[in-house]
Amino acid sequence: MRYLLILLLLNTSLLKGQNSTVWGHLTEGFTMTTFLQDCITKSITPTTLDEMIKRLGCVHLKHSSDNNVQIGNYSFHFESSPNIYLYKSEDNLTSLYIEEIQNKSDLDNKWISFSKQKGIFSGYNYKRSGFYYLKLDTLFNVSINATLKTDKHIINIQKRLPFYSTNIYTISEGQWIQIDEANACILNIINMICNHLTNDIDKIYFPSNGKLYHRIFTPTERLVGFINFWTEVKYNFAFFDQTSNLDWDAILIEYLPRIQADQSNPEYYKLMAEICAKLNDGHTNIYPPKDLISKKYYPNVELGNFEDRIYVLNTSEKFRNFLPIGSEIVEVNGEKISDYINNNLFPYISASTQYIKQKIAVQSLFEIPTDKKFKIEFVNPKGARDSYEFSFEQDTTSSIISKTRWRPVEFEMLKNNTSFLKINTFERELVVEEFLKLKDSISNSKKLIIDLRENGGGNASFGYEILKYFSPKPFLTSKWMTREHKAAYKAWGEDINDPPSDQFDEECLLTLKGNYRYVAPPDTIEPYYDKFIAIPIVILIGNNTASAAEDFMIAAENIGITETVGDLTYGSTGQPLHIKLPGGGSARICTKKDTYPDGKEFVGYGIKPKYIVKPSINDVLEHRDKVLEFALELK
Repeated sequence: MRYLLILLLLNTSLLKGQNSTVWGHLTEGFTMTTFLQDCITKSITPTTLDEMIKRLGCVHLKHSSDNNVQIGNYSFHFESSPNIYLYKSEDNLTSLYIEEIQNKSDLDNKWISFSKQKGIFSGYNYKRSGFYYLKLDTLFNVSINATLKTDKHIINIQKRLPFYSTNIYTISEGQWIQIDEANACILNIINMICNHLTNDIDKIYFPSNGKLYHRIFTPTERLVGFINFWTEVKYNFAFFDQTSNLDWDAILIEYLPRIQADQSNPEYYKLMAEICAKLNDGHTNIYPPKDLISKKYYPNVELGNFEDRIYVLNTSEKFRNFLPIGSEIVEVNGEKISDYINNNLFPYISASTQYIKQKIAVQSLFEIPTDKKFKIEFVNPKGARDSYEFSFEQDTTSSIISKTRWRPVEFEMLKNNTSFLKINTFERELVVEEFLKLKDSISNSKKLIIDLRENGGGNASFGYEILKYFSPKPFLTSKWMTREHKAAYKAWGEDINDPPSDQFDEECLLTLKGNYRYVAPPDTIEPYYDKFIAIPIVILIGNNTASAAEDFMIAAENIGITETVGDLTYGSTGQPLHIKLPGGGSARICTKKDTYPDGKEFVGYGIKPKYIVKPSINDVLEHRDKVLEFALELK
């Protein structure tokens, strides 16, 4: 059996013609189900039920007295209950199951037994409570399925198709049309459920930019998104002290008329990104709906920034003869590359440091709107000037330089009995489990190199758990603070003269100004004294070392691990607050400011290694790891 999951298990660039269009429609189903899972849904009333039954008749679904529902290729038997609603088509190929369970514990328990009926599942799921997938099989009909849990409902929708297939590449054009029609049926059912079980305020966040359900945001919806973001920033953003030249109140006045003006949905999100970028924070971002992101063309070209010059590091075979590896990009659409980045990319990039803003600009340079012209001028490795104009077309060729499979943890023994431990994430507890398997080998080596250059963060506690084995004494983590708002303090602050006469008056005055903060001291971590690994340690860091990986660095330095090699870290960490935006988009706002235990700041600056070693473009093209070579030679 094979499960193909929307958005992950299929690269749409591998599809052609009708297939690509269909897969875009399937993606829309995923965004609709994730929206429904995030809502506070209504209970089903007799009136609601009558209205739903009328709508279901349009897709030929009628109430069924059957006690079995098909989930994937598995039949789930249930006992009849007034809180269970089952509807099926006459041919039994389409079904809708809804069960309402008010008690959260009962809901969660039922979901565990219900979702397991899908069988073996591989791929991505949404918060472990929802799946939207195309099911292929040799023994059963191909089907489209939506299986999800809301705050009080379990829902399963299925549409079976009149053919079998185990491989998407053997599906004919006519069968893709059938898949598209079946998916439209599923989307209509989900749309009906969303209309009847969600509140009006939630409908603002309904993913409305897809191919089947497209609409332009109203001025009110655009205002709601903007004002919600602006308000949460005003009261919760942690780094206004690093944006002293920004008048956030003035932003409201400046952008209100621009938000209300007629504009497309992509233009609205571009404007929101422009507003967000003024905060200069890497943990404060705007995320457009997935359907808007899909309207860009991403040619398989990898770029890198070296000494303020942008080079091609890798391409697909398609571009081998048109855009050679090692070429320097010098112009885009007739503009000098630096001017193009300043005018078209920088105003919309949220980053805490200028070098990271440049890095993001380089990485996003070839995110090309499908309806825009994109012509580059470049100098090839032989010194000749050339040009290439990209157009939106499928590319099924592989990369010239093959990419190694990403793994959370990598390990190898290098020369002179040196252990090399590469930790690429702190997102998963798996990194600790993998480390524990390796710690005996590490303890028997003469030296350990920990590589965090590609570690974008995650959960800092996983990093601290590893550091417990390398500290002979308790060690400190970062200190943190967050803004605190007490409405009465703000009111009292209006009558207090500056400077304040005592601590209470100071707190009231600071609250009035929005600068009162709760400050948490550093945590003290107790190490594993009896498991201490006493070997020299070198840590490799770089621009991609971010968030929880930077927290790791703070704690490591407190232990006394100071041999660090590479480049400045990302310079951004904290605890984001997430909010919804119209049409299925979202935003996050950093609410927590972390510093060294003594108050020294690194957010907005990056952590500087003891030895700065930067690879050149030639090092990269020659596959030479200059940073690791330097670390190996350290005594």
